[in-house]
Amino acid sequence: MSDTVETITHGDWRIRIVYDDDCQSPQGECNLGTMITWDRNYQSPDKNEFASPEEFDRWWFGNEDCDDVFRDDAPEKDPRCVRLPVYKYEHGGVAYSTGPFGSTWDSGQVGWIFTTPESVELTGAPLDSLEKQLKSEVEYYSKWASGQCYGYVFEERNGCTHCGHEEWEEVESCYGFIGEVNIEMPDNVPKEFDELIANAGYIVY
Repeated sequence: MSDTVETITHGDWRIRIVYDDDCQSPQGECNLGTMITWDRNYQSPDKNEFASPEEFDRWWFGNEDCDDVFRDDAPEKDPRCVRLPVYKYEHGGVAYSTGPFGSTWDSGQVGWIFTTPESVELTGAPLDSLEKQLKSEVEYYSKWASGQCYGYVFEERNGCTHCGHEEWEEVESCYGFIGEVNIEMPDNVPKEFDELIANAGYIVY
């Protein structure tokens, strides 16, 4: 059973907000940004085909041969290609950001997140929003990496009128939420339970 974050009970119904230990990384082929890192103790969020940050720089600026010739089709020259640094902070937990953290001892740049013409076309992202969206993707990934992954379980109370024994039976559950929990109420749950859950700070629909 997943560890419970919070339990809200109403009559013979309850909902448990739980940690999702199997939540998948939000980085994938449908993202605008490709996030690559060079970090000894952590796997790169996206597949990293560059052996070093220097090799990535040479590709970005179109200077793979380390000479004075720069390709005209280098990503750096394409307005659809934007890159932002990725910083990691680690002290008890882990967090990622596109800006430096206050501590230079426990943090530093570990990689980059960048767009490509293909990812811009796939997502339909406006060119003037690319940097903002990349920052949002790193923030979302940071929530996943720090364990802010949740699910919810609706349960109904079942009891024996003769012996008084009671137990909670799972009716419905959903997992895979990162940062916040969006709860879809089962049809047979009392409507007043909606307000109770919403007042606890969860999104109900």
